[in-house]
Amino acid sequence: MERNVSPANWLYPDRGMVKWLGYFLSDHTQYMENEKTEAQTVAEEDQQSPNLIANLLDSAWQQHQTISLQLNELRNGRHAPDLVGVIVGYDAGFVYCQENNDQLRVIPVQTIRHIQSLKAEKWWDRA
Repeated sequence: MERNVSPANWLYPDRGMVKWLGYFLSDHTQYMENEKTEAQTVAEEDQQSPNLIANLLDSAWQQHQTISLQLNELRNGRHAPDLVGVIVGYDAGFVYCQENNDQLRVIPVQTIRHIQSLKAEKWWDRA
């Protein structure tokens, strides 16, 4: 049995798809943010030697420094955005990096192109 009610008998005016626009807008906003980060051109850093990379990784791990890693991977012919985070461990040729968004990444050491130590941002120094 199908029950059809005419719009004149509704208790409130139905807005149709208007009520879903907020949902679609948030998905679209997230998509646009992802596209924006993917479209950023990342400057190609100099390839560091394996010994220098090992020393910088060890120093960053011991001193709990925030670092920026550039990997030897290309996306659409461009370098991927740098990974920013803290080294929380390493084992058997892999580095465990906890990014600023609390995501843990396992990175093979041979894929690291460049490491740069970042200056710690103080909460009272923010502009």
